[in-house]
Amino acid sequence: MTILKEYRINNKINQEEMAKKLQCSLPAYRNYENGVRIIPHHILINFLKIRGKEQDIELANVLEDIYEKEIYTR
Repeated sequence: MTILKEYRINNKINQEEMAKKLQCSLPAYRNYENGVRIIPHHILINFLKIRGKEQDIELANVLEDIYEKEIYTR
């Protein structure tokens, strides 16, 4: 079971609600949850923020900084 599915089930959220929270389409979310597609960095960052654990939020902020710098240095 993927971390997305585990979180969703434990928090009694359906796939459509989770897709909205992550700001992605329902088909894309289903593919991430089932391991068909790799979770892109922006979805991972959204997920870490949604989980709301202190370490997750810190990691999300670090990842945002890394990807922001990467975009501007290209």
